[in-house]
Order: sequence, then C-alpha cells, then structure tokens
Amino acid sequence: MSYNLDFGTEHEKIFFLFSLKNSKYLTKFYEGFFKSEEIDILANIARKFVEKFKEAPSKEQLKLLLSKTKYSEKLSNELVDLIFDIDLEEYDDEWLKHITESWIKWRNFDKQLKLATEFVKTSNPTPEGVDKIINDASAFISNGGNISFDKNYGSNFFNEESHVQSRDLKVESGRQFIDSITNGGYDIKSLVIYCAEPNKGKSIFLANDAANFIRMRKNVVFVTCEMSEKKVTKRIGANLLGVPMDKYDEMSRDKAAMKRRIDKLSVGVMPMGNLNIKEYPTSQATVKDIEIYLRELDALNGYKTDVLIVDYINIMSNSRLAASENTYMKIKMLAEDLRGLAVKLGILVITCTQLSKGGWDATDITMANIAESAGIAHTADMIYAIIQDTTMYVNNEYWLKVLKIRDGEGKGTKCRYTIDYNYMRLTETGEILQAAE
Repeated sequence: MSYNLDFGTEHEKIFFLFSLKNSKYLTKFYEGFFKSEEIDILANIARKFVEKFKEAPSKEQLKLLLSKTKYSEKLSNELVDLIFDIDLEEYDDEWLKHITESWIKWRNFDKQLKLATEFVKTSNPTPEGVDKIINDASAFISNGGNISFDKNYGSNFFNEESHVQSRDLKVESGRQFIDSITNGGYDIKSLVIYCAEPNKGKSIFLANDAANFIRMRKNVVFVTCEMSEKKVTKRIGANLLGVPMDKYDEMSRDKAAMKRRIDKLSVGVMPMGNLNIKEYPTSQATVKDIEIYLRELDALNGYKTDVLIVDYINIMSNSRLAASENTYMKIKMLAEDLRGLAVKLGILVITCTQLSKGGWDATDITMANIAESAGIAHTADMIYAIIQDTTMYVNNEYWLKVLKIRDGEGKGTKCRYTIDYNYMRLTETGEILQAAE
C-alpha cells in the first residue's frame, strides 16, 4: 500500500510519539514542522530537550516544561494526554520507521525547496552572477533538504572482530559447482547476472535458482516482467512438486491433490523457505517499485526476504532515465540500482540479460558478446553465460560459464548441466572445464 505524505493530525500524533521513542528524529524538527499547532509546540520543546540532555523527554517532563512557557494556557495537560492517547504497539515498527522517515525527509525537502524558490525570486541576476545564484539556490536543497538517518559509521579495522568472515553473510546456492568457486555461496548484498540469447534458458536457470534457494530454507521473491505469475508458478511447481509440465494444467485443477503435494513439501523433515511470485507489466516496474513491494511484503509476512530474483533487467523501467532511448545507460543504471537495493535491504539479487547477436548459437561466449557489457560488468558481482547451441539443445544440456567473479576463483570455468524439460529441472553433471582447457 502506498501513502500520500500529506498527513492529518492523527498521523502527526503517531509520528510525534514514535519520534519520542527514537530521539534522532526529534533533531530534524523545526518550528512549523507539524501542521497541528499543539503537536508542533510539544515537538519543539522535545527537540530542545534532546539537544540539551541527549535523550527524549517523557510525557510528564513535557508537561512540566510546557507549564513554564507562554503556551501553557493554550495547551492544557488534558490536551497533552489526548495527544498521547495512541498505542504504538498496534503498528508495525518497520512501517512506523519507513513512513516516519519518509515524512521527515519530505517535510525538510519541502522547506528547503521553498527557501530556494524565495531566494531565486528575490535575486537580481546579471550575466556574471547567474552561476552563483544557481549554485546558492541548489545549495539550499542539497545541504538542508537531503536528510539521512544512517548512523552506521563502518567498521574499525583495528578491532579484531571486524576481520571475522561470517558464514551468515553467505547464501548457499544448492549447486556444488557454484558453492565451490564462491567459497561457500553467494555473498549477500551482491548482484548476480545470467546472460543468454533469447529463449535459451535464462528463465529456466532463474526458476531453478528459486527452487534451490527454497530447498536451502531461504525466503525468495520472484519478480517477473515477462511471463505471467501462473507460468512462473508452473515452472517452479514442476520442479519442486514433481508435476510434469505436459500434465500440469490438468493436475493442478485437482486442488486437493495439489494441496497434498504442497503440504508434503512444506512440512517435511527439513522445512522449506517461502516463495512469493509477483508479476509486473513489461517495462513498467522500477527498482523503487520493487523495493516498496518487498518492504510491504516483509511486513505482511512477518519474515525477511533473503533472495530477490528478477526476470529480467532489460525489460524493467528506469526511473532515473525514463524518457531516454540510450539502452547502455538504462541497463547500467538498472544494474546499479538493483545492486544498491541488495545492499540497502541486505539481500541477494539475481537477474539476467540478453546476449548480442554475435553470441547466438555459439559454443563459447565472452564478455564481448553481452549487450551493454561494460555497464553490467562494472556493477555485477558475478556474471554467468548460459551456453546452448543446436547440438546441446538436442542433447538436453547446457554449459554454464563464469564470466566474472568478484570474490573467488574460477573465471572462465564452465560446468555442464542436463535439463529435464518436462520438470524444468537442471542437474549438475560434475563435468567441469577449467579456463585453460
């Protein structure tokens, strides 16, 4: 659910009370920040208290401080009690944090934008002074309107704890070949990209990744910008539930039988992860859309997403370059934004992209065969080429080649996979060709 940031008094009460629990927010307030005059008075008293004592005041302290101001007659103790008459326990903490920070950022930006507009209107530009006026006006927004709540100051190199390489920062892939070359699995906060020609297995590898991560007890979100949710469900269902593709439509109509298969999968000896599949219209989904969806989904489900799979990057929408036809910049920025999302949410992101025509039906693929290769190569942490020529297709096989690996060894290495198309299931053969071969 999306919200308009033009909130009324009841929401302002919630934001104020939440800020009292998180005093860093109080320091961002200013006179006139709240539309409610009564809440604005209390907020400014609380802000000054935090600036002096480095902690937020209690309700009783606010009443005492209020009694010593000129507003004591306007704002009675009963009215203060009414403002505090909201139970924050009824609201999800993540939702409160997200919506409060967004509102504070917007209010500060709005203030600086008004100051910049007023400054420009009262300026008397000359040809020689235009640049200074523009720079000064821009500074109002860049210096005062860009609010950050990030209090992570990084790690201390000279603390031995900073050097421990935690296994918790790895996501096992469920494939021996990949886990061996990545020292135990993918790093979280990283971006993995498959490359292949059209209709040559990108979605198959992504669907198999989803199934593998679920088996590894990871919570997965599969965003599809190409196939429908039903078709993605069918591919992953054939793999996980053992329902053949050519009989899936018929067998899926027997809901009781499907429920038995699903229950058997989800309540087995080893619990599975969770999977949500979300369809967006082609070229409509932005990275910001997906971020909002993930945050709301996590709050609804009550657990955190571990892996985001996007099918696929080329048919997403770039909010930073919406009207441009420059595909290089579009894909470059989308790769940057997807990796930024991985870092921001602490998840693994996997997607795919197209090969240029020079790599079609080829027995080997290099980075030069990838459309917009430089823009992707600069950003992705790991890049694979999916190789399948006509002969390989007849033999139901693929080769997966490592084109880039940021943390590990194996660039140029290839592994052979077989594919059972009726179950959309890839099997690792163990046949590996080293780069020198």
